[in-house]
Amino acid sequence: RRVLFRSGVRKGRQAIWTRASQAAEEGEWDDVLQSLDEWHDHSTEDDNEDSLVRLSDGTLTSGRLAAARLLTQLPDEQRREREDRVGGRARTLLDQAVQSGDLRELAVAASRYFGTHAGYDAANRLATRLLDNGDFALAARWLLLLRDADAVVSREPAWQKRTQLVLSVTGLGSDEKNP
Repeated sequence: RRVLFRSGVRKGRQAIWTRASQAAEEGEWDDVLQSLDEWHDHSTEDDNEDSLVRLSDGTLTSGRLAAARLLTQLPDEQRREREDRVGGRARTLLDQAVQSGDLRELAVAASRYFGTHAGYDAANRLATRLLDNGDFALAARWLLLLRDADAVVSREPAWQKRTQLVLSVTGLGSDEKNP
């Protein structure tokens, strides 16, 4: 089984994450997107492995999940502009990930392009693959992100039932906001 997650906070990536989260607090969404692109570029240099980031409250969490959570905060106008600007790249990356069957590539597509149609699709496929692998807690986090982002797939009754089951198995509930 390949490692998807590298333990420990990596200082360079943490500084980029801090810059992105501060820009979000200030409503500087172009800076958020630029910082997250830089953060993901560092992930690619690290063989697409996830790493921990420290949130403003001191909590450590998956950088990929935190980046996707930050993208759920994008205002509608920026989300539409981003879809127009990177939607094609997102779809290409998702198609490559699906074709290769590489879980890491799917995680990168989900995290980097969350908020786009292809990013939502990648996150849903990732959650399904994680469930298939028995990684219920991580799958639940991605399902919660999709639900909180009001992704189209999250409105389907079958998806809602599956998510409800996964949340009950993992003990994660409706008040769960920070992955």
